[in-house]
Amino acid sequence: MLRALAFRMGKTLRQLKREMTWAEFEGWKAFFIREPFDDRRCFDLPAARITQALANAWRASNTDPFPIEAFLPFREEPSVEDLEARILRDL
Repeated sequence: MLRALAFRMGKTLRQLKREMTWAEFEGWKAFFIREPFDDRRCFDLPAARITQALANAWRASNTDPFPIEAFLPFREEPSVEDLEARILRDL
């Protein structure tokens, strides 16, 4: 999360750690939990939704709709505990 935040803010991790207060970091962490802004959510998911819509618009009427997962790059989703550990590691 911290790396994604630094990237989105155009700062290095060192700059972000030096300039951000703990309270501000906690606010961003809470926001990230509600509205993730990592690459999967910012790039992969919107592209997959567009592809899914096109595929489902052109599929045969007697077939099931394609699920969104069919168009996402394979990535294992980390657990909440893993995300928290990663956030604390990046501090």
